[in-house]
Amino acid sequence: MKNVSLLKNFLFVGILFILNSCQNDETENEHHAHSEKGSSISFNQFKRETDIANFFTIFRTRSTTNNPAFRGTASLGDFVIDTIAIEKHAGKNGIISYSFFAYPVNHEIAGENEIFNLVYYKENTKWETIILSAEKITADGSHNHYENIKEVYSSSSRNAVCWGTMYTFHCTKTGPCAGGTCDMCNLCVSSSAYPITCGEPEPEDPGTGTGTDPDIGINPGGGGLSVTKFMNALQLDQEQLGWLNVNPFFKARLIESYIGVDTEAAVAGIRDEFKAKLQYMMNNYDMCQNITAYVVEQQYRAEAQKFAWKLVNLGFENNTTVGTDNTLDKNNAIHFNSIQDFQGFLDNLNDSEASNFSLEQNQGNTKTARLSFDLGAFAYLNVQVKQQLPASDFEILGITSSISGLTILLEWQQNDDFDTTTNGNIVEVTFTGTLSMNCFIEGVGIFYSDILTIKIKVDKTTGQAVSGKLYGLD
Repeated sequence: MKNVSLLKNFLFVGILFILNSCQNDETENEHHAHSEKGSSISFNQFKRETDIANFFTIFRTRSTTNNPAFRGTASLGDFVIDTIAIEKHAGKNGIISYSFFAYPVNHEIAGENEIFNLVYYKENTKWETIILSAEKITADGSHNHYENIKEVYSSSSRNAVCWGTMYTFHCTKTGPCAGGTCDMCNLCVSSSAYPITCGEPEPEDPGTGTGTDPDIGINPGGGGLSVTKFMNALQLDQEQLGWLNVNPFFKARLIESYIGVDTEAAVAGIRDEFKAKLQYMMNNYDMCQNITAYVVEQQYRAEAQKFAWKLVNLGFENNTTVGTDNTLDKNNAIHFNSIQDFQGFLDNLNDSEASNFSLEQNQGNTKTARLSFDLGAFAYLNVQVKQQLPASDFEILGITSSISGLTILLEWQQNDDFDTTTNGNIVEVTFTGTLSMNCFIEGVGIFYSDILTIKIKVDKTTGQAVSGKLYGLD
């Protein structure tokens, strides 16, 4: 594709605007400030203005043409769309367009200074989408502009379109511009893309487009950090990069989680958390395969993608495994309205205290201390600690535990090993087990399992349990 350079037009138009705009009074400066603010809108405003209901934060591209001006799906892949700030642009032909900053999941296709935008515009009453790439050019050591704009994807079947860069000059009367010279900063110069016919000479007037294609604003995102720089700043090893490349859904969601990081220096602040979450997924292969299968089955619907990522975060925060099970419903699982409600249920289990203490005298010199933990959902974990007395010959002989109540919804598997520590007359015994639950959350069947740690203190002079605590959800 032809990369368009408009240096001649840039200088020509720049001189005109410097001569005219920089002589304007404060009213012009106020107008510029207001218009800049108005060009950036919220995602809610975008939805209100467009009535677009099915917006996907992971945009799946498809091949539209074999024209070399477009990149094929095999190399392009999917994009993660940033919905924090949307650039609304009114083209000279009256077409309104909306530009989103986008990260390619396959970050290796991006140049060092290349950023991507997903653009919505209406054509013949139908919303069309295009993806543009632009090269970030840093001028004067700090001020950024975007050139070499290319169309890499289009939802329509039209012929390939090349794009030029159109500059609009504003004078802020601040900095170097206060002396009558434009300082070339983003407040002084803004750029937009406009279509030109590929292979034809540049138009003399950079403000004139061709056909009905819109001229659009460039959305630099949070400072315009390219995906290549973002991924490089994470300092991932080859194994981590390899796992992400063969698991594009999780790579996309990870990128999306940290899409607001706008500088390479800021990446250092999220690097450890990013790597920890990545390592968690790498360590739970079966869980990730289960969640991927669910997303594919749901045809990558936005709601399914978001719910799947909530499951990953749930497992990560509780350091356990979780997955979907389409055999579960309200009739054979514990029902929760949301992931947040389920997390609250887990939080109540964590650090819960035992109750219902009792002591049973056995034959000989043994006693069994009994106690129970409320697991919620009408289920209880009952624990028995068998001991040998008297105190001078005290020994923990064994621990047993089981679930009572709605046992069809929960399953408990105790580990045989236990540890003891003694402090005076108090002996603390610690053991673990796996709690598994069938849940129905936000209309999806979920299986969940976690390792719980239980600590029980007994008085070796009497054999009575004096406290019990459930720790977990480890």
